[in-house]
Amino acid sequence: MTHGAWRRVDPPTSQTAAESVDATQLETICLGAITRSGARGLTSEEAAAAVGMELASITPRFAPLEAKGLILRTDRRRPGKSGRGRIVWVARLPNAQGALFDG
Repeated sequence: MTHGAWRRVDPPTSQTAAESVDATQLETICLGAITRSGARGLTSEEAAAAVGMELASITPRFAPLEAKGLILRTDRRRPGKSGRGRIVWVARLPNAQGALFDG
């Protein structure tokens, strides 16, 4: 299990909270929602709504998933609750030969 990160300057309560978060499980949940959305993709707000979690729990999972090559940041934007454009993310899925392609 991979725990949430904390900084040395964070108060003990934040450190304890970070240690209680299973980041790997949250990444799996987030990736599942993005994968199910197909080519349409999801914004972080849409992903949070799709899995019934708070935006603050889901948003930090996008960077690690992107770094692992499992999701891609598209050039598309959809308005969020604030009205500002939010990045649309899509999953990178394996094809029949096992190579990744953009969902």
